Amino acid sequence: MRISQNQTFKFLCVLVVHMLLVFAVKSSGWDAQDLKGLDATNKCENCDLRNVELYEALLEGAFVPGADFTGAILVEANLTGSNFTGGCLKEADLSGADLRNSDLRSVSFINANLAGALFTGADIRGANFRSAKGLDLSGVAPKMICDVTFPDGRKSKPCL
Repeated sequence: MRISQNQTFKFLCVLVVHMLLVFAVKSSGWDAQDLKGLDATNKCENCDLRNVELYEALLEGAFVPGADFTGAILVEANLTGSNFTGGCLKEADLSGADLRNSDLRSVSFINANLAGALFTGADIRGANFRSAKGLDLSGVAPKMICDVTFPDGRKSKPCL
């Protein structure tokens, strides 16, 4: 059986596309098993979800302490009552996200987009918002704003 140039070209194109897709998944940062576990149980301690895209995600009450969401897209995500303690949301896009009543102690929000994000009732003690954009803490209890680094680098009062 003889293979034509056209068939060879098609095969090579399919192979290249397949390799690009495999490379894209491997280089995206997030771990597929971690995402699958989060989806199934709403829990994922210390998991790797870097650069994951979860537009309008429904993760109310998620338990993700220590998780790495660096560069993640969580635009308009429902994260109400979630636990992100000690996690990393550096350079994440949380615009319009609902973080009300969430545990955000010692979370890094460095360079994050927080425009329109809701923090009412959240515990942000020890959080780092250095260079974050659009931060509005108007709904956060004053006692929860301690050991916090603000977008301009200033530090809040220490926690007692």
